Amino acid sequence: MKSKGVSLELANKIRNLYKFGEMTQVQISHKFSISQSLVSKIVNNYIHKPPGGDVHISGSAEVKVGYNYGN
Repeated sequence: MKSKGVSLELANKIRNLYKFGEMTQVQISHKFSISQSLVSKIVNNYIHKPPGGDVHISGSAEVKVGYNYGN
C-alpha cells in the first residue's frame, strides 16, 4: 500500500477506531488505503502529517526503572 500523509482530523479518527476496538490496525489500513506501519505510528501517537505540512512527531516512550534488573 502506498504511504501518505494524513490530516490531524483523520489521525484522530483512526486513533478512535482503534482505541474503542472497532477495527484492527490492518482493517484501518485497508479502509483508508494507508500502510499498516503508518496506522501503528498514528495509534501510538508518534506521527501525523497534514497535507502539504511538516511531519509532527509526538508521544513518549515508557521508561521502567529497574526493568530487567531484578528490582
